[in-house]
Amino acid sequence: MVSNQININSDKSMDVIVSWLPLYHDMGLIGTWLSSLYYAAMLVVMSPLNFISRPQRWLWAIHRYRGTISAAPNFAYELCLKRLTDDDLQGLDLSSWRVACNGAEPVSPDTVENFCRQFGKYGFKRETLMPVYGLAECSVGLEVVSPFGAKPLTRLAPV
Repeated sequence: MVSNQININSDKSMDVIVSWLPLYHDMGLIGTWLSSLYYAAMLVVMSPLNFISRPQRWLWAIHRYRGTISAAPNFAYELCLKRLTDDDLQGLDLSSWRVACNGAEPVSPDTVENFCRQFGKYGFKRETLMPVYGLAECSVGLEVVSPFGAKPLTRLAPV
Protein backbone atom coordinates (compact mmCIF):
# COMPACT_ATOMS: atom_id res chain seq x y z
CA MET A 1 0.00 0.00 0.00
CA VAL A 2 2.84 2.40 0.82
CA SER A 3 4.49 1.62 -2.52
CA ASN A 4 1.24 2.45 -4.31
CA GLN A 5 1.05 5.84 -2.59
CA ILE A 6 4.68 6.61 -3.46
CA ASN A 7 4.08 5.81 -7.13
CA ILE A 8 0.80 7.72 -7.33
CA ASN A 9 1.95 10.76 -5.39
CA SER A 10 5.48 11.35 -6.67
CA ASP A 11 5.23 15.17 -6.66
CA LYS A 12 2.46 15.67 -4.15
CA SER A 13 2.39 19.41 -3.54
CA MET A 14 1.96 20.16 -7.25
CA ASP A 15 -1.05 17.87 -7.63
CA VAL A 16 -4.61 19.01 -8.17
CA ILE A 17 -7.18 16.41 -7.15
CA VAL A 18 -10.60 16.66 -8.81
CA SER A 19 -13.44 14.70 -7.26
CA TRP A 20 -17.19 14.30 -7.42
CA LEU A 21 -17.10 11.25 -5.11
CA PRO A 22 -19.32 11.45 -2.01
CA LEU A 23 -17.40 12.08 1.20
CA TYR A 24 -19.39 9.36 3.00
CA HIS A 25 -17.67 6.75 0.79
CA ASP A 26 -14.09 5.69 1.60
CA MET A 27 -12.85 6.41 -1.92
CA GLY A 28 -14.12 10.00 -1.61
CA LEU A 29 -13.22 10.58 2.04
CA ILE A 30 -9.84 8.85 2.28
CA GLY A 31 -8.81 8.59 -1.35
CA THR A 32 -9.43 12.23 -2.23
CA TRP A 33 -10.22 14.49 0.71
CA LEU A 34 -7.79 13.12 3.33
CA SER A 35 -5.12 12.53 0.68
CA SER A 36 -5.33 16.17 -0.37
CA LEU A 37 -4.84 17.26 3.25
CA TYR A 38 -1.96 14.86 3.85
CA TYR A 39 -0.11 15.84 0.67
CA ALA A 40 -1.09 19.55 0.77
CA ALA A 41 -2.57 19.17 -2.70
CA MET A 42 -5.29 21.39 -4.09
CA LEU A 43 -8.70 19.70 -4.02
CA VAL A 44 -11.55 20.60 -6.37
CA VAL A 45 -14.84 19.09 -5.16
CA MET A 46 -18.09 18.93 -7.07
CA SER A 47 -21.42 17.38 -6.20
CA PRO A 48 -22.03 13.75 -7.19
CA LEU A 49 -25.42 14.91 -8.51
CA ASN A 50 -23.70 17.37 -10.85
CA PHE A 51 -21.60 14.52 -12.23
CA ILE A 52 -24.53 12.12 -12.67
CA SER A 53 -26.69 14.71 -14.43
CA ARG A 54 -23.90 15.98 -16.71
CA PRO A 55 -20.78 13.76 -16.64
CA GLN A 56 -18.87 16.19 -18.84
CA ARG A 57 -18.67 18.52 -15.81
CA TRP A 58 -16.13 16.13 -14.26
CA LEU A 59 -13.89 16.19 -17.32
CA TRP A 60 -14.26 19.94 -17.76
CA ALA A 61 -13.27 20.44 -14.09
CA ILE A 62 -10.09 18.44 -14.78
CA HIS A 63 -9.50 20.66 -17.83
CA ARG A 64 -10.23 23.95 -16.06
CA TYR A 65 -8.20 23.30 -12.90
CA ARG A 66 -5.46 21.28 -14.67
CA GLY A 67 -6.34 18.28 -12.52
CA THR A 68 -3.62 15.67 -12.10
CA ILE A 69 -5.44 13.06 -10.00
CA SER A 70 -9.06 11.95 -10.17
CA ALA A 71 -10.66 8.66 -9.19
CA ALA A 72 -14.02 7.11 -9.94
CA PRO A 73 -15.82 3.77 -10.06
CA ASN A 74 -15.97 1.92 -13.38
CA PHE A 75 -19.55 3.09 -13.99
CA ALA A 76 -18.34 6.72 -14.20
CA TYR A 77 -15.93 5.96 -17.03
CA GLU A 78 -18.67 3.94 -18.74
CA LEU A 79 -21.16 6.79 -18.29
CA CYS A 80 -18.74 9.19 -20.00
CA LEU A 81 -18.40 6.76 -22.90
CA LYS A 82 -22.17 6.34 -23.32
CA ARG A 83 -23.42 9.87 -22.74
CA LEU A 84 -20.77 12.27 -24.01
CA THR A 85 -20.44 13.41 -27.60
CA ASP A 86 -17.64 15.24 -29.38
CA ASP A 87 -19.82 18.37 -29.23
CA ASP A 88 -19.89 18.12 -25.41
CA LEU A 89 -16.10 17.95 -25.33
CA GLN A 90 -14.95 20.34 -28.04
CA GLY A 91 -11.77 22.06 -26.81
CA LEU A 92 -11.33 19.69 -23.84
CA ASP A 93 -7.71 19.07 -22.74
CA LEU A 94 -7.07 16.13 -20.39
CA SER A 95 -3.28 16.11 -20.81
CA SER A 96 -2.68 17.22 -17.19
CA TRP A 97 -4.45 14.10 -15.82
CA ARG A 98 -1.70 11.68 -14.71
CA VAL A 99 -3.54 9.36 -12.29
CA ALA A 100 -7.06 8.13 -13.05
CA CYS A 101 -7.96 5.43 -10.55
CA ASN A 102 -10.82 3.08 -11.46
CA GLY A 103 -12.10 1.16 -8.46
CA ALA A 104 -14.76 0.72 -5.76
CA GLU A 105 -16.50 -1.86 -7.98
CA PRO A 106 -15.45 -4.46 -10.58
CA VAL A 107 -13.31 -2.92 -13.33
CA SER A 108 -14.24 -3.82 -16.90
CA PRO A 109 -11.26 -4.29 -19.26
CA ASP A 110 -13.51 -3.13 -22.12
CA THR A 111 -14.30 0.11 -20.29
CA VAL A 112 -10.59 0.72 -19.61
CA GLU A 113 -9.67 0.12 -23.25
CA ASN A 114 -12.59 2.10 -24.69
CA PHE A 115 -12.11 5.08 -22.36
CA CYS A 116 -8.40 5.28 -23.22
CA ARG A 117 -9.16 5.12 -26.93
CA GLN A 118 -12.11 7.56 -26.92
CA PHE A 119 -10.52 10.19 -24.69
CA GLY A 120 -7.02 9.90 -26.14
CA LYS A 121 -8.05 12.49 -28.70
CA TYR A 122 -8.48 14.92 -25.79
CA GLY A 123 -4.99 14.34 -24.42
CA PHE A 124 -5.81 11.45 -22.06
CA LYS A 125 -2.80 9.13 -21.81
CA ARG A 126 -3.28 5.34 -21.65
CA GLU A 127 -0.86 4.93 -18.75
CA THR A 128 -3.02 7.34 -16.70
CA LEU A 129 -5.87 4.86 -16.11
CA MET A 130 -5.10 2.61 -13.16
CA PRO A 131 -7.44 -0.16 -12.04
CA VAL A 132 -7.56 -0.27 -8.24
CA TYR A 133 -8.41 -3.12 -5.92
CA GLY A 134 -9.32 -1.92 -2.50
CA LEU A 135 -11.52 -2.36 0.50
CA ALA A 136 -12.50 -0.11 3.37
CA GLU A 137 -10.72 -2.37 5.87
CA CYS A 138 -7.35 -1.41 4.38
CA SER A 139 -8.18 2.29 3.89
CA VAL A 140 -9.08 2.25 0.20
CA GLY A 141 -6.44 1.12 -2.34
CA LEU A 142 -4.74 -2.20 -1.68
CA GLU A 143 -3.44 -2.69 -5.23
CA VAL A 144 -2.99 -0.06 -7.93
CA VAL A 145 -1.79 -1.14 -11.36
CA SER A 146 -1.24 0.80 -14.55
CA PRO A 147 -2.10 -1.69 -17.30
CA PHE A 148 -0.37 0.30 -20.03
CA GLY A 149 2.72 1.67 -18.31
CA ALA A 150 3.45 -0.35 -15.19
CA LYS A 151 5.84 1.32 -12.80
CA PRO A 152 8.45 -0.77 -11.02
CA LEU A 153 7.65 -1.88 -7.50
CA THR A 154 9.34 0.26 -4.87
CA ARG A 155 11.02 -1.97 -2.31
CA LEU A 156 10.80 -0.38 1.12
CA ALA A 157 12.74 -2.98 3.10
CA PRO A 158 14.76 -6.10 2.34
CA VAL A 159 12.63 -9.20 2.03
